[in-house]
Amino acid sequence: MKEQLIKAMQRNQFLNMMYMAKDGKVSKRRIKIIKIAGDSFQAYCFTRQAKRTLVYMPILEQLLKAITNDYYNLKRVLAKDKIKIVKWEKVSEYFSDLTITTAGNDEVMRYANQALKTQVEELLISHQNK
Repeated sequence: MKEQLIKAMQRNQFLNMMYMAKDGKVSKRRIKIIKIAGDSFQAYCFTRQAKRTLVYMPILEQLLKAITNDYYNLKRVLAKDKIKIVKWEKVSEYFSDLTITTAGNDEVMRYANQALKTQVEELLISHQNK
């Protein structure tokens, strides 16, 4: 991930990133990297419309890799039972639909975005406290 930050800075690109505040709340930010120094970097945050100093946390990168591995492992398990995730679509500010196929038919499940965000925040905090 750090390499991606360096490339974005060199190419003068904008990044969309997930940001975790000190209180554990997660938000999405659009930033432009200004300077990288050690485990921190300075960026212009378009959400806050100000320069921010952010800390790069390798532990979060490791967590994301673990979550990605879990995702692909679960996807393989579902595939053995002929269950496949077709698409995940945001239908409104408040809800997302997950479409899956099974051996006989398609199913659409609706999830509240706030509930999903809360679950992700809890997952990040639980891994951070280990």
